[in-house]
Amino acid sequence: MGFKAAIKNNQYVVKNTYGNNVSDFKDLRPFKVIKMDGDSRDKLLKCNIRYGDKYGYKFNNYDPQRLEEGRSDSCNVGLAGDILVVSYGIRANEALKANNYYYGVEVEITIPETMPIVASAAMVNMDSSAARFSSLNFSLTGNTLLNIVNANSRRAENADIHKAVFPKIVIDATSSQIDLNENSGVKNLQVSLKEQSRLNINEKTAVDTLSGSISDESVINVPYKFVQQLKPLH
Repeated sequence: MGFKAAIKNNQYVVKNTYGNNVSDFKDLRPFKVIKMDGDSRDKLLKCNIRYGDKYGYKFNNYDPQRLEEGRSDSCNVGLAGDILVVSYGIRANEALKANNYYYGVEVEITIPETMPIVASAAMVNMDSSAARFSSLNFSLTGNTLLNIVNANSRRAENADIHKAVFPKIVIDATSSQIDLNENSGVKNLQVSLKEQSRLNINEKTAVDTLSGSISDESVINVPYKFVQQLKPLH
């Protein structure tokens, strides 16, 4: 089979920056919720979520079948009922040994329909392709960082990233951060900022309506027109 034909038929293997062979996406049966559990050390679990015609995932820099010598972190992806669980951890008794190391795991997840996304101590990048969903719902804890939109792929279908407008996004954040960059747009953004959370909206981000509540400890970096739309959290 020629090179172009192999690419077209997804019959190829990607070699990541650390030298591991990482296979193409693995198909999964349908699930209803994504749950991500990371490690408190600097958001070492990174999950890129985008629209796809199938439920699936792949690792970008991690091969559970061929762990590098000295690697002290690990990541498991599996289904618990209707929940896709992504769990990252560091073996505490191994991490501090002289020859051991950890540098985090990056996971790509595709979903054909919207679903609740629950994340703790992770970095979540929601790709512009998910703007086709009628709504998105996030629950963030443990110093999670949510980026909307972050182009996690350079493929042709993401060329319209500057035109992506999300109809509705609902976010419940506890000690976490939300970033909306200048390439994103949201018609209806609803947020609840609890404990020491942070909301950053670029001045070029198009947000039609913003509503919700904010704790005394939280910080907002948004255009002034949005400030009075958030109520104090009691």
